[in-house]
Amino acid sequence: MQKIYILFLSFCFFKITSGQTTRTITADRDNTIYSMFTANSNGAGQYLFVGRNTSQNQSSIQRALIHFDLSQIPAGAVITSATLSIYIDRSAPSAATGIELHKLTSAWGEGTSDAAGKETSGAAATANDATWSQRLFPSSNWTTAGGDYLAAISATAPSIAASITSATLVSMTNAALVTDIQQWISDPASNFGWIMKSDNEVAEGSVKRIISKNSVTPSQVPSLTVTFSSSLPITLKGFSGSLNKQNALLKWSTATELDNEYFEIEHSVNGKDFLAIAKVKANGSGTTERSYTYVDENISIGKHFYRIADVDKNGNKRYSQVITLSAGMTSVLQLYPNPAVSFISVAASSLLEGNEFTISSAIGQRMLKGVISKQQIDVQKLAPGNYFFSIKTKDGELIKSQFLKK
Repeated sequence: MQKIYILFLSFCFFKITSGQTTRTITADRDNTIYSMFTANSNGAGQYLFVGRNTSQNQSSIQRALIHFDLSQIPAGAVITSATLSIYIDRSAPSAATGIELHKLTSAWGEGTSDAAGKETSGAAATANDATWSQRLFPSSNWTTAGGDYLAAISATAPSIAASITSATLVSMTNAALVTDIQQWISDPASNFGWIMKSDNEVAEGSVKRIISKNSVTPSQVPSLTVTFSSSLPITLKGFSGSLNKQNALLKWSTATELDNEYFEIEHSVNGKDFLAIAKVKANGSGTTERSYTYVDENISIGKHFYRIADVDKNGNKRYSQVITLSAGMTSVLQLYPNPAVSFISVAASSLLEGNEFTISSAIGQRMLKGVISKQQIDVQKLAPGNYFFSIKTKDGELIKSQFLKK
């Protein structure tokens, strides 16, 4: 079998300084999408909407999209806290419901649509507006109608009162919010912002109106308050990866370390959704060069993305740059679609048909097993995440591939 080995080197230097800084950033982009008005948007409107509307507006579900430009935070910063603040000036007279914040995974737009009156149903979308079905009107669709976002909740504001009639401050903060921002600082291209949705999209009349960045009252526009430290636990000198057969060898070195606790190895098959796969104990503190290695064994065919996070004794985390390794083999096993939603199909050579397969979770738990054929494999019951698809051939060789379940 033909194997392909790719070596990727990344060298970066970070200097240690000290101090905590807090900055408040206002939203640079926001919009609303409507489930029953799928060609409508409200990019230039004064309000955002979250929750299910009343029957007068076809019981439409509204979700708000919001984005912040983080360029004023230094690339080497360690985020220690973050709070998203919004003002709600109207809420329907139903039971109290909450708002969930989820990390978006696709780019979206804000056009010039501007709804009239109370702005409840939006206005006809203009170029590059986000709508319920399209992330960039009129030609770029969401993968899933209603927005592409992670199932995990980044932050929440539970039990917001009904019948609000004046501007009321609502704040959201959580460790996951800090993690989102830290990742965006390390990889600005992945910053697509958040989607805000109701924690109960079934309850009719749970809609809440949020003051947008276009408000005539600047003090009430959505804002993100971020506290960060420029004190880094390490000076990372180099991070590299190479392939030996189907094993990924990761190497990195530090020029200095300050109260460094451990390194966390993270892996992804799409460059966006990373999963921690190992921890490597750090050496603590020192000013001499130190080297580390980790081997990820029996990786599957295709591209693999790796990054390391150094974690200090206070739990502060900072990410390295991402490196890419490509493991190739003549096309004996391919899974599609990848990412999968309901089903995956297996394109395999005739030599593999009839062999048993196993689908395992990222931590090695067997989830499904069966026999390779040309039929689709039902993965609807699998929780979202990364999975390994393994086949053991008749001569004892283990062939693995990997897929992402949305």
